[in-house]
Order: sequence, then structure tokens, then C-alpha cells
Amino acid sequence: MILRKTIWVFAVFFALMFIVTIIQLVTGKQWPRLAGAEPKLNVPISPREFLRGRTQVAVERKVKSSAALRGFYIRLRNQLRYSFFGQVTSKKAVWGKNDYLFEKDHLQAHLGLDCLAKKKVASLSFHSRQAQVKLAKYGVKLKIILAPGKGHYYREHIPKDWSLKKRSCSNYYAFINSFRKSGVEFIDYNAKLLQYKARHKAKKIYTRLGTHWSQFAATLIGQDLLRALGLPAYRIIATIHESHPRYVDADIFNALNLLWSSPKDEYYYAKTDIEKVGKSLTKKPNVLIVADSFYMNLISVGISKHYFSPESEFWYYNKQSFPNNGQPSFMLEELRALKRIKSRDYIILLVSEVNLKYYAFGFLDRINQLN
Repeated sequence: MILRKTIWVFAVFFALMFIVTIIQLVTGKQWPRLAGAEPKLNVPISPREFLRGRTQVAVERKVKSSAALRGFYIRLRNQLRYSFFGQVTSKKAVWGKNDYLFEKDHLQAHLGLDCLAKKKVASLSFHSRQAQVKLAKYGVKLKIILAPGKGHYYREHIPKDWSLKKRSCSNYYAFINSFRKSGVEFIDYNAKLLQYKARHKAKKIYTRLGTHWSQFAATLIGQDLLRALGLPAYRIIATIHESHPRYVDADIFNALNLLWSSPKDEYYYAKTDIEKVGKSLTKKPNVLIVADSFYMNLISVGISKHYFSPESEFWYYNKQSFPNNGQPSFMLEELRALKRIKSRDYIILLVSEVNLKYYAFGFLDRINQLN
């Protein structure tokens, strides 16, 4: 039985390779790019590197990575492994119970396998409170937000071999307790989403195949965040139910780089009056957002575009700036970054559970340098 299955796999593999190669030669069809980040390959050109053989190796890798059918062959290999053997080739992805996908680092964060020392958490909490006090003197309000983790939200779907691991600590609970002791003002969306889960359908808030909060959840979070900033929140006019994902609602599955699109499931999207409310604002605040990728969903909702001033910025991991005025992104320089902190009305520091081990991304050090 196993031998017959293996023969079928190879037969299908080589048949598809032959057919697609012919199609590529005849039509010049370009296949979609692979999902995920690929390392930039530089070719060292010098007599010394050539004699050492490094130039030849780099050229070979460059040619392989730019081959017209490379993406298709990788997707085909991944698809066959997935369809016939239930295997995923992504090093980060794990299948949970009931066909829920998780990223390993999210499970590690939930199970406390990446814990910071208690003294480190206490120090970061103390400096967070100091930063809020210091910025307040300049008229800047620092809003600290904890975003959720999928392992925390979908504990019931965690893979069996992961759920057996005992939790020894948790960065999330450590920061919550330390923030309260230090008097840090913060918003805990990990807890809020569990409340939403009780009121809404679970898949509305966190999808089966995504790693971030869903686009529908981001819409709810956006309303709550705007109220916290003292701004009028938009209304949800209608809820749209679809069977295929939009935005990043199946981002883990997409990272598997399969031939077929994600399977049908329940996805929910909200229609809002955000544009109308945004136009009615007479003055929009100058906001700096320092955050990880969880803020991307809020950008898709339209929070930055419709509610924040053109001078506002999103500092991705405190390293790369995305201006709100449509200008190209750029890497942050220390001097320019410091000058632009004092001019804000609000600073939003958003850190998801999986990134608490990197809490604040070094942004507190920038605040300490302010005169």
C-alpha cells in the first residue's frame, strides 16, 4: 500500500513538472512569488573571492533562486507532501487539533518557553512607567498595548504534543503583574479578545489559518483604541460572511507555499463608516506607532489613514518608518528619530504576546535619551 502510494506521488510529481515546463516554454507564464521573506543574495566579485570559490557558489545560488519555475517546483513539492502525507514544509508552522494552524514561536510564548528573567521584566516595567511620566511633561501620552497570541486564544486547539508541556512561566502574566505593581497604564487586548470570544463566533476573532488577530477583530480593536485616544469611533454598518480569506486572515497557510489556495472556511469582515467619520474630524492627532506586525491589520482597517495626521508615523519594530503621508518607508536614524518623538500628541507602543521577549524593541532607550 505504501509502495503504491509512493509510486503515485512520483508519477504525479513528474507529470506535473513536464506539463508546466512545456507551458512555461510556450507561454512564458510567470508563477506567483513565494510567500515569506527570502534572503538577499549578493555575489562577491573580486580576484580573492573568485580564487576561494565563493563567487562561483554565490552565482550558482543566484541562478537557482531566479529560475523561472523555481517557485512552481517548490509549491509542487510542498503540495505533494501536504496532500499525500499531511506534512508541512514551513519550519515555523504546526498543525493543531481540528486543523488549526499555529506558529511555533506563538506556542512557545504561550507555554512560557521563552521567558525573561523576573528582574528584566521588573526593569522594563519601571522604565515604561518612567517613560510615560517623562513624555507627559512634553504633552505626549504614551499608550502601551499588549496584543494577543493565538496559543492564548485557542488553547483548546493546541497540538497534543505541545499541550503536554508544562508551563513554568509566562512573559504575558509576568508583564501584567509587573505593570500593575509599577503603575504602568496599559491596555490588555489579550484579555479583551477572550471577552469578544464569549460574545462572538470564535472564528470572527481569530481565524483557523492565520497567526494575527482577524480583520474583523482588528475592526473591533480599532473602535476600542480610538475611544482610548479620545476620538469618536466609527460604526460597524454590516458584517460580511465569506468562505475565502482576505488580508492576512490565512497568512500561516499562505506561508506553506502550496499550489492550491486555502481551503474554504468561515471568514468575517466588517463594513464601517470610518471614511465618513474621519472626514468629519476638524483636527487629527499626530500619532507615532511603535509596533510589530499586529498593527498592520489596523492599517488595513483604515485607522492611520482616516484618523491620524499626515505627520504621523508607524515605526515597525522601532527600526523602519512608514510615514502616514504616503512617502516611501526608510530606516530610522538615531538623531532624526529623537527629534520626532517630542512633537507627538500620542505614542502607541503595541507589542504582541510572541514579542514580549523583545518588549518595546529598544524604544524605551530612545526616550531615555530625550533632554
